[in-house]
Amino acid sequence: MLRLLATIGMLGAIASTQVQPLQLEFGVFPFDKPRVMYQKLKPVIEAIRNPIAHQLGRPVTIHLRMFDDFNQGRSALERGTVDFARCDSSGFVVANQLQTPYNLLAVELNKGLKRNNGLIVTRSDSGIQSINELKGKRFAFGDPLSSTGSLLPKALLLQHGIDATKLKSHDYLGRSDFVMFSVLSSAHDAGAVSTEHYQKHCEPEDVLVLHVVEDVSNPWICNSSLDQHVREAVTSALIVIEDSEVLDALGCSGFIEASIDEFRFVEDAMKRSETFTPQVSAPE
Repeated sequence: MLRLLATIGMLGAIASTQVQPLQLEFGVFPFDKPRVMYQKLKPVIEAIRNPIAHQLGRPVTIHLRMFDDFNQGRSALERGTVDFARCDSSGFVVANQLQTPYNLLAVELNKGLKRNNGLIVTRSDSGIQSINELKGKRFAFGDPLSSTGSLLPKALLLQHGIDATKLKSHDYLGRSDFVMFSVLSSAHDAGAVSTEHYQKHCEPEDVLVLHVVEDVSNPWICNSSLDQHVREAVTSALIVIEDSEVLDALGCSGFIEASIDEFRFVEDAMKRSETFTPQVSAPE
């Protein structure tokens, strides 16, 4: 009996010293359909979980949370309800300025470059040959808070003397693929789309690229309150990914560290885009 009690006591002591799993909340901004986003991100999460656990010396679970739109994503960052996230460049600029800011973990590489450019496109038979000819036309944006879907294209249009009053109309359709379909169906004369959706949903001879919208590739960011050792472990796990199937699923060629200075031109464009819709003065 004494041996049995001793054995039970030892098992209890072992159980009490077991390390609790580290639970991380990972937020994803919606660049595509939820099913597509899940298929893109699941392999990456599976690829980084064990290296993070190994470096920290404790089990790790990562809960994937996909936001419905960019506004919901930004709200989640502001409330601090996710530990780390994949967003776009403007999402990071805003998150970095919060009371509890988010910091860079890494950015995705596209063919070895820290760039993920958008496009302003029109149909080949639209008769539009340049940005300047968009005056008086119907223009489709993506999510109003998206970098390549709205903010950077607005700054570009303003450089060419086009604000909201110079267009016949403009609409926000949410995702980039919706914009692509709308332009192809002639519901809009031109629109701002991602390079990925341009390549995926149209034939090059059917669409004319009016301008390339330069952007920083998608950043992975973390809440500054997250333990430094965890941050370093996540960054290390991302940077060492070499599995081509994992990277191809995400649509990038790898990960690399970056600095806030590489996002300054995005921040400047965001400020300029605020004047795209002129403020109407109230009558005296």
